[in-house]
Amino acid sequence: MNSKDTYQETPKASELVEAEALAWVAQLNGDDVTEKDLAAFREWVRRSPAHEKEIRELAAFWDDLNILVTMDEPIRQADAISRSLRRREKFQSRRLGYALAGFALIALIFTSQFTPLNWNEKNTAQPTQIAQVAVPIIYKTAVGEQQQYKLEDGSVLTLNTNSHVEIDFTEKQRNIRLLKGEGLFTVTHDKDRPFVVFAESGIVRALGTEFSVRLRDEGLDVIVSEGSVELSSIKLIKDEDAKEPVKVASLGVVEAGQSAKMKYADKAIQLNQVEDVSVKHSWQNGNIIFTGETLDYVVAEVGRYTNLKIIIDDPDIMNRRFGGVLKSGQTDQLFQILEIQYGIIATPLNDHTIRLDRNH
Repeated sequence: MNSKDTYQETPKASELVEAEALAWVAQLNGDDVTEKDLAAFREWVRRSPAHEKEIRELAAFWDDLNILVTMDEPIRQADAISRSLRRREKFQSRRLGYALAGFALIALIFTSQFTPLNWNEKNTAQPTQIAQVAVPIIYKTAVGEQQQYKLEDGSVLTLNTNSHVEIDFTEKQRNIRLLKGEGLFTVTHDKDRPFVVFAESGIVRALGTEFSVRLRDEGLDVIVSEGSVELSSIKLIKDEDAKEPVKVASLGVVEAGQSAKMKYADKAIQLNQVEDVSVKHSWQNGNIIFTGETLDYVVAEVGRYTNLKIIIDDPDIMNRRFGGVLKSGQTDQLFQILEIQYGIIATPLNDHTIRLDRNH
């Protein structure tokens, strides 16, 4: 191998710095970030002006886009890119690398503010000036649990069963990242700091309001109690020739007393009037209210609050209508009502599975 070939296969110093920055972004992702990890990251930033410059550029890139997303795949891709560079493989697309890093970075250290570093003639950082990294505040609920949290701006977050959020408040924007489950948001008005919920490929921007957001496998549900919200979708553009690495499209405004369903596949919303929003949000008080939904739907909702699996094989049972108030997690209450009023019995199949059958 001649010197020219060797040069072509060796990444440039700037590419290696970018690789390390991407690797840090991937490493800091998750709930198990320790103080030791953060200290090591700060040390890496202080080690060289190039390190700080790279992190600043990534942060500036994403700040210009002014959006926050939840996308695990770009994080994995960013990590793969950095590892491939470390193996001295040629970096193929700096533009895509920045886009992927932005997705990961904004989900992790969107509120990062690096203290300016003073460099002496030997390019040595002053030991008392350390880069500051803001880690998102994480709230979680277990199956069957609801919790309420007062946020630093006075807004109130109520989490439903088996839910997970990350809170990233900056001077310019209040960001909520819904990773799992459902949250109800009572928002304190602040015209200078928009309140935005990011959930999968959906973005919900409060316009002074109370609303809930629920993640489903197929899409996103939004119900507005007060005020209104703007619902948008986001799409990662993989075309290197695209002017922007992401595309954000407004899907419309959801007003008080309305619900909206956004399907990830078609990036469109379906608006519906809600007769009584308090019924839909009754879970915050530990209740589940049904007003004539099918038992198939009822069982799916009740199942969110318990580790017990409830199955229905009989189509006739699935399509029967049910109305009433249940305490979340109280499956015995449901089974008693079904047996007394509907002639449906709960048959245990094992310690964790119940099947609903007709009482012949």
